[in-house]
Amino acid sequence: MVCAKCGHANPDVAQFCGKCGTGLPRAGGPGSRPSDPSPPGASATPAVSTEMKIGIIIATLVIPLLGIILGIIFLADANPQKKTVGRLWLLVGIGVIVLYCILAAMLGMLGSMTQGRSGRGTADEASSVQASLEAAIRHADTAEIQAQRELDERYLYPLYTGKALQDELAEIQDLRKAKTVGVMHLDGQVFDSFSVDPDGLRAAVHLVETWSGAYYSTESEKCLSRLPRHRTPQTIFLQRTATGWMIDSITFYIASPKVVECS
Repeated sequence: MVCAKCGHANPDVAQFCGKCGTGLPRAGGPGSRPSDPSPPGASATPAVSTEMKIGIIIATLVIPLLGIILGIIFLADANPQKKTVGRLWLLVGIGVIVLYCILAAMLGMLGSMTQGRSGRGTADEASSVQASLEAAIRHADTAEIQAQRELDERYLYPLYTGKALQDELAEIQDLRKAKTVGVMHLDGQVFDSFSVDPDGLRAAVHLVETWSGAYYSTESEKCLSRLPRHRTPQTIFLQRTATGWMIDSITFYIASPKVVECS
C-alpha cells in the first residue's frame, strides 16, 4: 500500500506508513478496492425458473392463448432472459393454435366424407326398399288375376295376409257361388309415394291402378258381364315377413264402377 503523503510503499497489512508515520486506510475503508461478493464461478439467479418455463409450456398446450399473452408480456421486459422465454412461449402458443386449426379442418373433412357416405347409403337403402315394395305389389296383382281366373286361392297365400287376404278369399268364394271366373287386366300402375315405419316392418304405398275385365260363366264360358276400364286410387299397407313384403290391407278412395252387359 502506497502512502498518500510521502509515496512510501508499505505492506498491505500496515496501518501506518513506515517512513512518515501517516495512518494508512484500512482494507474495505475509503479508498480501498471493493471486493466481489460472489465467489469465483458462481452464476446469477435466472430471471425465470426452469419449472415455470416448463409449466407454462404444458399449460399452453391446453390453453394456447395463455402462452401468447405471457409471451407478449415477457417480450416487453428489458431482461434478456425474460425476452427469450417470452419468445418461446409465444411461438409455442401460436404453433398450438395452428395445429388445432389443422386438426379441426381434418376432422371437418372426415365428418363431411362420413356424412356423404351415410347419405348415399341411406338413399341406396331407401331405393332398394322402394323397389321391393313395388315388386311385392306387382306380384300380388298378378296372383289376384290368376286366382280369379282359375278360382284357386293358393296364388294368394304367399303375397297376402290379414284383412287383404280375407277380402281376396271372399271374392274367390263369391265367384265360385256365382259359377263365374273373373278375367281381369291391369292396364296401368302409377306409384305416388312410399313410407316405411322406423322399425322397417310396415310400409304404406300410395298409387293409382287402372283396371278392366270381364266375368265368364264356368259352365258355358260365355261372357256374363264386363267391368269398364277405370282408375283406382288406393293406399296399400304392407307387412314385412321372413319371406318378404306381404299386402296386409288396402284402402280404396273410389268405388269400382258397376259392371255392364257384354256387347
